[in-house]
Parts: sequence; structure tokens; C-alpha cells
Amino acid sequence: MNSLRNKSILFLFCFILSSQISHAQTYHRNTLFAELGSNALFTSVNYERQLLNTPKFAARVGVGIYGVDPSVLTLPVGINYLLRINKSNYFLDAGFGATYTRSRVEMYAIVETREPYVQKSFWNYIPSIGFRKQSKNLMIRINASLVVNETIGALPFAGFSIGRTF
Repeated sequence: MNSLRNKSILFLFCFILSSQISHAQTYHRNTLFAELGSNALFTSVNYERQLLNTPKFAARVGVGIYGVDPSVLTLPVGINYLLRINKSNYFLDAGFGATYTRSRVEMYAIVETREPYVQKSFWNYIPSIGFRKQSKNLMIRINASLVVNETIGALPFAGFSIGRTF
């Protein structure tokens, strides 16, 4: 009887260990994603890298556009902290980003000036909070953010991201 109990405990231990190992093997640290709104300001393509062996801290960099006619290049960068919700593939996603652009961002439009305009660099600072689902090969995120810059002060904003993990 004691031998059967020991074998059962050993089997259970091996089962739990193998499931943890297989879970660790399916976790991907890299994500390539498209983003609308949020750090993109309009739209961007981004690369994100998880900095630890489990989803916690991530750094991202991207390239995008703001505006339609004319379009202006944007360069979003940022960091995110992921807090797993109930041992699932769902996370609370809190982040802080900065987006460089060569045009002032004001109320979803590029500000045009009538006076002689000296082009300069503009930084937009964007704290955000949202939800993320990250499965084996797919990442989907929605968030609420605040675009802060010298022109508008602070503007509530939202974002949506979808991409592939690898």
C-alpha cells in the first residue's frame, strides 16, 4: 500500500513538472505587432521584447505615421509591466511610452501655422493601462492612455494592438 502511494505521488509530481516544462517552452519573449492609437498616435508597427523569462517587464520600439495629408513619421518607444490575471493568458498591462514626431500633436490633427514655422522635435509622453491576451502565437491588447505634450497638455486616448509572438 505504501509503495502504491509513493508511486502515485511520484506520478503526480512528474505530471506537474512536465506540464510546467511544456508551458515554459510555449512562452515566447518576442512580439511583432500593429497598433492603432495609444503610443502610435495614429498607426505603427512595433517590436516588443519581454525582459525576463516570464511575462512581466517588456520594452518596445516602433515606427509609424501620424496624420493623413501630410503624414508624419512617428517613433514610439516604451516599457510595459504585465500582471497575470488568475494564472491565465490574460494580463493587466500598465505602460509608459514616449513618441517622437516632427509635428505638433493637437486634437488628432497636425497643427499648421501661418507664421514662419521652425520645425523642431516634439515628444509625446503616454502612460497607459489596459488588458492583454497573450497566447502561444497571438497577442491582443486594448488600453486607455493619456497623450501628454507641450501643445495640448493632456488628451485622453485609446489604443488597440494585435500581433504575433515568437
